[in-house]
Amino acid sequence: MASGPELLRADDTGDGGSPSCPTAPHSDGPCPIAPHSDGSCPIAPHSDGPCPTAPPGARLSIAILCYINLLNYMDRFTVAGVLPDVEDFFSIGDSSSGLLQTVFIGSYMVLAPLCGYWGDRKSRKRLLSLGLALWAAATMAGSFVPPQVTPVLGLVALALLVTLVTDPPRGGTETPPGTPLTHSAWGSDLRDLLTNRSLVLSTLGFTAVAFVTGALALWAPAFLVRCREATGRGEPCPRGHRCESSESMLFGALTVASGVLGVGLGAELSRRWSPHCPRAEPLLCAMGLLGAAPCLLLAIMAARPSPTAAYIFIFLGESLLSLNWAIVAEILMHVVVPTRRSTAEALQIITSHLLGDAGSPVLVGALSDWLRSSAGPAPSSLAAARALGLALLLCPFVAALGGGAFLGTASAFPRDRRRARLLARGLDPDDEELEDPDDLVVPRGGRPTKVPVAHVLS
Repeated sequence: MASGPELLRADDTGDGGSPSCPTAPHSDGPCPIAPHSDGSCPIAPHSDGPCPTAPPGARLSIAILCYINLLNYMDRFTVAGVLPDVEDFFSIGDSSSGLLQTVFIGSYMVLAPLCGYWGDRKSRKRLLSLGLALWAAATMAGSFVPPQVTPVLGLVALALLVTLVTDPPRGGTETPPGTPLTHSAWGSDLRDLLTNRSLVLSTLGFTAVAFVTGALALWAPAFLVRCREATGRGEPCPRGHRCESSESMLFGALTVASGVLGVGLGAELSRRWSPHCPRAEPLLCAMGLLGAAPCLLLAIMAARPSPTAAYIFIFLGESLLSLNWAIVAEILMHVVVPTRRSTAEALQIITSHLLGDAGSPVLVGALSDWLRSSAGPAPSSLAAARALGLALLLCPFVAALGGGAFLGTASAFPRDRRRARLLARGLDPDDEELEDPDDLVVPRGGRPTKVPVAHVLS
């Protein structure tokens, strides 16, 4: 096998005919669509007909699912915006504050493995609808102060999901038409997923992303407030009273902007680079984390002398971290067969959250309290800012470790992707003689010759 995807090209090209659709290897007709800039059509290696087009309403469904995912994250980071107020009002330290986030995310992840099992075997739309309904009811019951914005947004999402979103068939673009999907025992699924190097290493890399983003979301605004107070740019908050500051709002705005930029940039870079490099996706993730580490380090170092520089480095660091969000899901789709993807996603979610953004807030808070205790019974604002800043140095360190995990993913990615493609077609993944199902074929006549796809697309 070659290291990257290949296509079959005829030596004799003197017939002058137009090449067949390279994504429909058994078709002698032209590509019916040409979405790429070079005129090629998308890869659909298992189709004997024309290149597929997006089903009606696909863009609307994606928009609704993005809206639901936005609600999923909105509640999770509400506490971060008012954390200094919470600490002052209840007279609690950083350890207890970090535990608030840990308890919430820990309880939130309890059902993830069970939902992953159901997601591979039951209607995903119905499961998501049930989850939205329960979430809206729980937030409505727990909110005693009107207006109850979050439950209303959840009910709107539920209505949109039920009425407008369709549940596409599993593996519809990867398995031959009419091929039934067979489910193995859940224990067999778990064993296969735990031995999938690309999945395990990319999950560890994404856990590093979750660790860093969770710690920053909870502690970065509080750290910036303390730096402002330590340098005399603001007065400390009276205990038990609300603190008026702009750090939380500004940090939130930077997080939103960097998320939009990073996710969009990561998806576009992956689309452009992956046809030329079989390891493009994990390498982009590694570059994002390894680039974010020095940016976060500089942000922490610059927070007291130059808040403006700190915000710039935070924006750059979070943008680089956000490169991973869409690409990690793409890696999972490439290396896991359709009948195991919900289980794989559940394992990735519970690992990245429990070891990532559930643990990092309490770990950073406990370390900050321990460092503050060395300053005496009544530490100054400067000591409090310095302690939290030193605790936040865990973030660039963990980001660098995550980059290393994605470099490991890159080494295993081509093999695991080929294995998943063969399994999806019911073929033996251990048969070295079988061609990768993603190989492209351009029948023109004469003797076929293999050439790398990158040579044709470039």
